Order: sequence, then structure tokens, then C-alpha cells
Amino acid sequence: MTTTEGLAYLTEGEPGTGGKLKSRPEDFMVEEIPLFEPSGSGDHLYVYVEKHRRLTTDVVRFFSKHFKVPRTAIGYAGLKDKHAITRQWFSIEHATEDKAWAFDDENVRILDVERHDSKLKRGNLRGNRFFIRIREVEPAHVVRAKRILDILVEKGAPNFIGAQRFGYRRDNQLQGKHLLLGEPQAMLDHLLGKPRADEPQLNREARAAYDAGEYSRALEL
Repeated sequence: MTTTEGLAYLTEGEPGTGGKLKSRPEDFMVEEIPLFEPSGSGDHLYVYVEKHRRLTTDVVRFFSKHFKVPRTAIGYAGLKDKHAITRQWFSIEHATEDKAWAFDDENVRILDVERHDSKLKRGNLRGNRFFIRIREVEPAHVVRAKRILDILVEKGAPNFIGAQRFGYRRDNQLQGKHLLLGEPQAMLDHLLGKPRADEPQLNREARAAYDAGEYSRALEL
């Protein structure tokens, strides 16, 4: 899950460009391509945001508190990276435009608000547009990049499942196994408990509270 050993690159015959990825948050930008445009009327307020150092679920939590609605009243099409600058739509049921523009968070910026007649659901997007900056590259290596990109345009990109799909704790496959076997308690134990030394202190405290059966405390943390 952590190496590419044994995987064949379509461009293995071409030399790479070298350089560094994600040196700064602005080096990795993601823009959501919506499946449809908001209709302009309806009970759901669509809010287009630009965020960095925030998970999509962080924004849901902040919006729930700001608009005073349950999290189930908030929709989004997909999860976006935390360590990047990302743009995506959220929908909030029975929210007002004035309340949206009054939202204040140093890492979340409101770019646009529209109205629609239904909640934004997972998968309601055509795709994502990426901007990736590679630093510390020899200028002459742009020729290498062009050859590599030409091959990918012609043949497509390999659909490898990388480490990201297993979660930062590398145990998504265990959660899935328990879910498929009808073992929800074991799945929740992996999802919410079992603190590890390499996690942030707040995460460890929350997971320890869950393991101790202190569910209200775990939820608060």
C-alpha cells in the first residue's frame, strides 16, 4: 500500500522531471466540476467555497453550527483534500443568502451562493479539475513533461488504488470487511477507537474515550 513496486508505468521508458510536490498548500489546487448548475430557486441554498487546511467534513460541522441546522441538512458531492486549496459546492436546506455571506472562518472563503430545489448528494459532479505545481525542477525538463503528458493523453492514466484509499490509519479495508460480514460493532471499534501513538493528541483522547464507553465525551472531542 505504500510503494509502487510491481506496478507498470505507461511512461516507464521516459525519464521523470524530478522536483517536489505539495511544498505549499497552493501547490495543489482542486476545483469541483458540478454535474448541473443550480436552478436559481428552491429551499436549498448552494454555497460555493474555497478552503484550505480544512476537511470537507470540517466545513459541514462549521455550517451546521453557523446555520443552526442538523448536519443531515447539508449536502456535498465529494470529499476534498485538507492540505490543498480546494473549491467545492455545499447545499444547506432552509438557509438564507445573508447568513451565508456572514459566515467567517480564516480558512474557508465563500465565493458564490445560488438556490436549487434539491439537496446536493454524493456523486453529483462530473469530475475534478486539478492544478499541480512541481517545484525545484530543471527548466529544460519541461520537454520530459511534454513527452509524458502526450503518452497519458493518448493512452489514459492507470487506475491504481493508492495508499490514500486505505485512509490515514491504513485500516479502511478492515472496516469494510467487518461491514460486509455484518459486524457493525467491530467496524465502529476500528473507525472510532483503538488510539495510536502516531495520531494527534486530540484524536488519541477521543478514541480513548470511545474505548472507555464515554461516548458523549468522545463525540465532544
